[in-house]
Amino acid sequence: MQNDQTELLKSYYWLNVAFRVPMGGLFEYKSESFIKLGSRVIVPFGKRTMIGIVVDHLISPTIDPKYIKNILDVIDDLPSLNEDWIRLIKFTADYYQRSIGDVVYSVIPSPLRTISSYNGKRSKGGPVVRAYESKSGFSPKEYIYSNHNYELEEQQKRAIEIIVSSLGEFKTILVHGVTGSGKTEVYLRSACHVLSMGKQVLFLVPEINLTPQLENAVRSHFANIISPEEILVVHSGISMQKRVLSWAMMQRSQVKVVLGTRMSIFSPLSNLGLIVIDEEHDISYKQQSRLRYSARDVAIWRAKDLGIPILLGSATPSLETWNHVNNKKYLLVSLDKRIKNICMPSIKLINTAKLPYSTVLTKELQEAIDLRLQRKEQSLIFINRRGYAPVFHCYACGWVSSCSRCSVFTVLHVLKDRSYRLQCHHCGLHSAIPRTCPICGNQDLKAMGLGTQSVEEELSLVFPQAKILRIDSDTARGSSVKDLLSDVNNGEIDILIGTQMLSKGHNFTKVSLVGVINSDSMIFSQDFRASERLFAQLMQVSGRSGRYSNGEVIIQTSFPDHSVYQSLVSNDYIGFANNLLKERKKTLLPPFSFQALLTAESKNIETSIKFLEESKFIIEGITSKNLSYNNKIICYDPLPARVFRVANIEKAQLLIEGHSRHILLSLLRNWLSLSSISFRKNNKVNWSIEIDPLEI
Repeated sequence: MQNDQTELLKSYYWLNVAFRVPMGGLFEYKSESFIKLGSRVIVPFGKRTMIGIVVDHLISPTIDPKYIKNILDVIDDLPSLNEDWIRLIKFTADYYQRSIGDVVYSVIPSPLRTISSYNGKRSKGGPVVRAYESKSGFSPKEYIYSNHNYELEEQQKRAIEIIVSSLGEFKTILVHGVTGSGKTEVYLRSACHVLSMGKQVLFLVPEINLTPQLENAVRSHFANIISPEEILVVHSGISMQKRVLSWAMMQRSQVKVVLGTRMSIFSPLSNLGLIVIDEEHDISYKQQSRLRYSARDVAIWRAKDLGIPILLGSATPSLETWNHVNNKKYLLVSLDKRIKNICMPSIKLINTAKLPYSTVLTKELQEAIDLRLQRKEQSLIFINRRGYAPVFHCYACGWVSSCSRCSVFTVLHVLKDRSYRLQCHHCGLHSAIPRTCPICGNQDLKAMGLGTQSVEEELSLVFPQAKILRIDSDTARGSSVKDLLSDVNNGEIDILIGTQMLSKGHNFTKVSLVGVINSDSMIFSQDFRASERLFAQLMQVSGRSGRYSNGEVIIQTSFPDHSVYQSLVSNDYIGFANNLLKERKKTLLPPFSFQALLTAESKNIETSIKFLEESKFIIEGITSKNLSYNNKIICYDPLPARVFRVANIEKAQLLIEGHSRHILLSLLRNWLSLSSISFRKNNKVNWSIEIDPLEI
């Protein structure tokens, strides 16, 4: 019997295969022939047939071999995913407390991992990729090439020297450059050295609408080095056909440069030499649903694993990054001057504390806009709230328009036909405005507060001759941001109104004035990161002014003495960041502690809270029995989320803090192993865990 089992073990190759199933984990299979790591395979799973990824070779199975099924086939339409990529997936799964199958299935294009794409048949040479290739009819695009042959500033030269000297080894380099200091040129010229070594380069930007401008720069700069086909743009806005073809090209090593948003960090590149994360502070790099990962943090791990440098670029680095600079863990490269001797814009604070609440544009801001109109220059008015007004209410009894499905107010919007509607920005529900107050019957209902639409209306009244363009997520639905911004840079627009979509990355050649409206709301937010984010947002939008001539920024505020505004006026990021770090250290908030957020969702808040209370009980049981957790873990009481109801689903949260990242992750692994069975049986609650949460 023993001999039979030994012969059985010798007769097969034993493999761990990952795919997404509710219970997570890896599953053992056998094969009569050797199969490479990273191969996609067709396997039986219960009564189904599924596609999985081979992630481990096993010396011997961990369960009785007679229960282990055979792999049915290997899908050979693409080369196997390389071992570097498998390590990246394993790290992401381990750090963010997900199964390897979850991570794999979250990042690979769905047609390449869905058995229905193969019509239940074996591979036959790769029907899926071939089908997409046969349909491919991409036509060449036209790109607006820029002149990147200008003389570099001394700071830029020094930055490139430092980066180039670091090629071939792991270093995290912060390129801390004020807006307009030429950070992009530093990225591109450094990347040229990498490409000349036969290596690949990965560029990440935080949002889709920032890709066209950087793509033009990349294609222009590398036009004489690599072919246009070797440059790929990857983000969630491209078609599935293009996603599959792009993935295939990367897996076949037919690509030299990849430019994309956060999902691009999982690109299957086999010869990376440099990773660039532009606007590294931006919270868009953190995915807030499903696989809750930080692309920036994953990128740093990937660079370390590969032994290559990574560039983090920002005018306002995150406090986590700046703390690493202070601790000498990251190398600092400073660009504290704008290129071509252009001055930073002057920043003026206009005190609105004693002005009527209904004031939209102060006298000073109106005069500044008028001056730009006379000079044929452009103005950008920034208000980070879309719609007409955030609240529609009754002055008589205090009724406020609220969403029937969410615990939020509905926002007043003006439609193209000048009619009004109320819309929930969380679940999308919209309705006509009531003619009378549903509580007291009062007919005098009014809008309260400002949005981009009401600012646009006010500007149209004050400057009827001006050409005004509003860009927010409402207007961007009808046409691409790229097309809208081309009108701005062509000089066809006098006044540009926008939200945070316009606050970063865009290079407006004719904007000499930025006006900021209604930024005070973030100062008193309960979010401990609010002041950090407000400073970054205002610094970024201020940087859109005067990039080619003298610029001016006017901020309307009722709190001009606040440290955010005072630091902004003096352009003192370093002083502001160091003061915030001192406050965080005193209160043991990140980056001086590490957090995880357990979220529970159900049809009623009581069920969600009860689930979290049970979870806390398990956590406290673990910490009380293990001395290594003693006084190093804080598990707070569960509370309803800030917006606790969305689309009739009610959400609660449980915050867990650890003195070290290692201690926190160790606790969570123990907790999940004890809780996984009961969690799977609980079908009344959907739960998720987020490591390093940015929204609490």
